[in-house]
Amino acid sequence: MEAEQKLQDDIVLSARLKRIAERSFDVVEDRLEHGNFVFDQKTGEIRRLPVSIRDAQQVASAATTHREMMESRKTQQSNDGQILDKLEHLAERFAQMAMAKTKSIRDENRTIDMADVVEEEDDVEEGVFSDMESEQSGEDECLSQEIPGS
Repeated sequence: MEAEQKLQDDIVLSARLKRIAERSFDVVEDRLEHGNFVFDQKTGEIRRLPVSIRDAQQVASAATTHREMMESRKTQQSNDGQILDKLEHLAERFAQMAMAKTKSIRDENRTIDMADVVEEEDDVEEGVFSDMESEQSGEDECLSQEIPGS
């Protein structure tokens, strides 16, 4: 609510300042073209005298400075926009790369690890069982031999 009110106030103030600036430029332009108003004491009339070189130079300097500031703002805004576009594009590319890398790592881990574990367990189990069977059959033979001779 307060933010909306502040925004409205800023818009109104901006519009008023713009009107003041336009009027000021109109007055300055008129004075540069037709001269300053001067009261002539001899004739009792108001007449226009050309603007002095010093005043004209100050107006030109101020106008040039303001124009350069406005151009630099436009350039900076366009540069900021281009930079933001580039950063957003890079962020999207990094996200795609990260997703692709994560997916490939997951796929590799699933297929390779599962195959390795299964193969290793089969080899170990087969070796252990075959060793155990041969030992048991040897013991069984020994037991069967001892029993008749006792």
